[in-house]
Amino acid sequence: MRLAVHPINGISVTVPWLVSYSRAIAFVEEKEEWIAATLLKQSKKRKEEAVRIAPYQPLKLITGEIPYDRLKRASVDGIISEEAILKIIRSEAKKYLPQRVELLAAKFGFKPGKMTVRNNRTNWGSCSKSGNISLNIHLMRLPPELADFVIIHELCHLIHKNHGPQFHALLNSLCNGKERELNRMLKKERPQVLFMFPPKSIHNQ
Repeated sequence: MRLAVHPINGISVTVPWLVSYSRAIAFVEEKEEWIAATLLKQSKKRKEEAVRIAPYQPLKLITGEIPYDRLKRASVDGIISEEAILKIIRSEAKKYLPQRVELLAAKFGFKPGKMTVRNNRTNWGSCSKSGNISLNIHLMRLPPELADFVIIHELCHLIHKNHGPQFHALLNSLCNGKERELNRMLKKERPQVLFMFPPKSIHNQ
């Protein structure tokens, strides 16, 4: 049996076919302390990595800083919410990412299909078998170089559908030999983050 704890998706248990439901429940109960400790550790880490929203802390995106007042205008009754922030990020992503894909595709000689943006929880992007590219709206929170790295990664899948040696050779060549460095940087980022807001008393300032 396999047990996994995810800060957003919760707890999942993989159970072999011949293992009974009662045994699986007992297995989870045996790991109760470990699960609680892991959830606490993940919660603390999410808070450390959180994007803090406050009057003097604008939301920083590739397209520029989004001032606190704009976030308030996009919110209901001036109370900033995650929904309002995601709405703005999605709007900026729809303006920026398709144009960036088109530019990089033309630069390197790729011909992608349809391009979409999504609020994905676990990945930065994907490329379908038919050549359609989907990108995470949270690329907008990354440095431009890392966002380009993800786009180029997906463009390379138009040629190589897997992550074999030829894929990595192509990706590395298009990133000026910096694939490993950029990949290390990207692993420090999260497709989904926690947004932390000021107390309600500050919202009306």
